[in-house]
Amino acid sequence: MERAAHPVRVLDHELHVGLCFMRDLCPFLTRAIEGSEPVVARSCELTDLSSQERDILLLDLVQTFCLVPIRTGDDSLGAILLGEARGEAREPFSPEKLRLCVSIADQTASAIERARLFANLEESYLQTVLSLANAVEAKDTYTKNHAEQVSNTAVRIGQELGLGFEEMEDLRYGSILHDVGKIGIPDAILQKHGRLNEEEWQKMRTHVTIGEDILKPVPRLAGAAKLVRHNHEHYDGTGYPDGLAGEDIPLAARILTVVDTYSAIVDRRPYKDARTREEALQELKRSAGTQLDPRIVDIFIDLSEKGVINPA
Repeated sequence: MERAAHPVRVLDHELHVGLCFMRDLCPFLTRAIEGSEPVVARSCELTDLSSQERDILLLDLVQTFCLVPIRTGDDSLGAILLGEARGEAREPFSPEKLRLCVSIADQTASAIERARLFANLEESYLQTVLSLANAVEAKDTYTKNHAEQVSNTAVRIGQELGLGFEEMEDLRYGSILHDVGKIGIPDAILQKHGRLNEEEWQKMRTHVTIGEDILKPVPRLAGAAKLVRHNHEHYDGTGYPDGLAGEDIPLAARILTVVDTYSAIVDRRPYKDARTREEALQELKRSAGTQLDPRIVDIFIDLSEKGVINPA
């Protein structure tokens, strides 16, 4: 269990907010939490409390308190404790205080349940998106393990650049899911032997916005959705879909573009043969400053030559 607290006035007592403690060391509190009715008690009556439980409940301050269990359905989540520092004779624990504590507990339980349902819905949607990504790999044979390899390499470059936790999560998910929009592209285009005509290219380019639309409904994938949208932008502004250039392109997208470009060169595609690692690195160097961010190209080549990454 973990404590959260909020005093109604300034106290000179340490509240130990965030303190974690074992339920089996707090039998009185555990019984109250597992019950269904509020418990009103006076500290002077609780002679069998351990010193730890007395400190958790009373803080060497509380004279009278009401403990209301927080429940959602059959689940016991915790309790609301409303404590009164003044003696019962001066401040009796009135029915109004009891109703207030019960109301707070009910609202807390409702908020927790809504958050739980939302988290379950978000997780279900995320699993659906990952399933779509697997479906893309199944219909576009060259991408077998492609997304995972690209993600591992992109994340290593992100670490080299010192990206924060949230940026790394966006990069990880965005790299894994960067081709998810291809689920909306006809197989005749994805698997065409030979180059695409202009109409087919226009259709193929929509996969980035399709992918963005798939990811946007999940809040935790909002950053990854931007990466998916912009991973075909070019450093000189000639890419798609928005023609962004330079630093206006999200950093994670610039990382992914370098890694995915390398992969596109060394992978065999329906319309081309695979090229060697050396040829791919030379192509990255030629594209630095036009299609690709030159700083990220330098990092990619450096890590590759040192053997830190093996993006073959």
